[in-house]
Amino acid sequence: ELQLVERITRFVEWPPLLMPSADAPVVVCLWGEDTVGVRFEAAADHTTFKGRRVEVRRPALEALGGCHLVWVATSLSVDLDRLLLRTSGRPILTIATTPGYAHHGVLVNLQTEDGTPDMEINLAEVRRSGLVFSARLLRLATLVTGR
Repeated sequence: ELQLVERITRFVEWPPLLMPSADAPVVVCLWGEDTVGVRFEAAADHTTFKGRRVEVRRPALEALGGCHLVWVATSLSVDLDRLLLRTSGRPILTIATTPGYAHHGVLVNLQTEDGTPDMEINLAEVRRSGLVFSARLLRLATLVTGR
């Protein structure tokens, strides 16, 4: 998942004010507990996204505004609405791997169908976020609506 997330970030542009200098890190926030989050933490020291170092955090809900990307663990479905209240309409790339999460407002939901990776993107939420997804990324995904 870490490599796939890194590839996705190559096709997403954040507003310039959020990445003010070349040495500013990409802040990846982990929301919930899962093995992917543990791997993010373990790999952070030698991983780059968009040519920038990665800083991994596990912030409180109120501090999610400082994140560029939020990895939504599969174990946290009861808190999804609270998370989305904090991230929706903001330039925060939310990524999950739980069925239905894109329909609820997560920007990118990664699924595996029959061993083949599939990506759902909630285009309405992407537009509200202020992030710019490349047409190339959008062509690779199933576009969904929701929220």
